[in-house]
Amino acid sequence: MSPYVIYGRLTQLKGKTKSTLGKLTGNHSLMASGKKDLIAGELQARYTLNTDEAQTIKEWNLF
Repeated sequence: MSPYVIYGRLTQLKGKTKSTLGKLTGNHSLMASGKKDLIAGELQARYTLNTDEAQTIKEWNLF
């Protein structure tokens, strides 16, 4: 398994955690940040993107 896949799955976990905490606290900024991390982690794990490419995805204004 590629280290980029592992890092992508960890980013997904971080995103789910942020999104859940954002929902619990009512913090929409934290929830959106969690969704960005979740999407970037999914793409990184699926397509074995390196960390720079995943960071570029996080910078997109999706939400």
